Amino acid sequence: MTKHTIGAVLKALRLEKYGDSAGTADFEYDIRTIYDIQPWAYWYLERQRAGQLDQERLALVCQIYDLTPESFAQLQVAPDLSAAVHAHTEAIRAHQQWQHRRERLAWPDSAMTAAQLTDPTTRPEATHRPEDILRYVRLASRWTVAHMAAYFELPDLLYWQMEVGLIPLSDEIDQWLCTLLNTDDLTTFTQTPDLDQLMRFALQQSTHQQID
Repeated sequence: MTKHTIGAVLKALRLEKYGDSAGTADFEYDIRTIYDIQPWAYWYLERQRAGQLDQERLALVCQIYDLTPESFAQLQVAPDLSAAVHAHTEAIRAHQQWQHRRERLAWPDSAMTAAQLTDPTTRPEATHRPEDILRYVRLASRWTVAHMAAYFELPDLLYWQMEVGLIPLSDEIDQWLCTLLNTDDLTTFTQTPDLDQLMRFALQQSTHQQID
């Protein structure tokens, strides 16, 4: 079975993504600014005639070209390397197009949906729920439902059901909110008469990285 060298696979990937030598400047700019790699270090890898990369360099290569270690290994044994690289690139492009459509999907307003589903006699006017806090963080970060779901590695529908209150927040999200808001539990926030004021203050004071 044919086995392509590391350098051959990297060159084929680069040419597919950036074109011929005319794209070299764009490529070097990207790896320097996005991945913090000096171009000479990358060119060294592309000249490699070995069949394997160490784990750290393989992870870096996979990050640059949207690969997994398994898909990189598959490219190395592809009968037609150029065709296999092109097929991989087309699959990535199709996934990105689907992701853009997903991010533009207009989900129903979760606050309005939650209000319709909640019995007002069981929820005093000045009491909030954990999902209200989660929704506040998402809107303050200007993230879509799809962005938030991806952040927590959840299906979009599952995340939206949590934000609406159809299902409880996962332990991971509950702990994430507590860490973000520097609290042991969310009771202070669920019982405040002015959630907006308290959330603004808490997010301003947070020492933890917020969603960008």
